[in-house]
Amino acid sequence: MPYLHVQTNASPTRHEQSAFLSAASEAISRILSKNPNYVMTSIECDRPLNFASSELPAAFLELTVLGLDVSKNKELATTLSDLARVHLHVDEDRCFSRFVDTPRGCWGLGNDVF
Repeated sequence: MPYLHVQTNASPTRHEQSAFLSAASEAISRILSKNPNYVMTSIECDRPLNFASSELPAAFLELTVLGLDVSKNKELATTLSDLARVHLHVDEDRCFSRFVDTPRGCWGLGNDVF
């Protein structure tokens, strides 16, 4: 179950947030060859955030994945930062990404674990 959590100091409209979440979910599913029914995305906007000694629009994107294929991280970083530029109005060089591989048995859905 890939989970993308985004924190940003940008102020995109609800429509832009929704468009970003949908596009990010689709991209993650495609790039990682994961079932889209198990991809979750969330965003927190208007957060106090300072990056590179500046409060210009920035974003922290954290993607947690069960069985992450690290060879996909470059494509994920490029795609997600491009989506942030388009939908959240955050320049690519102001998007900081973190990719986390979660071990089996440490990810649950309902009353089951993977």
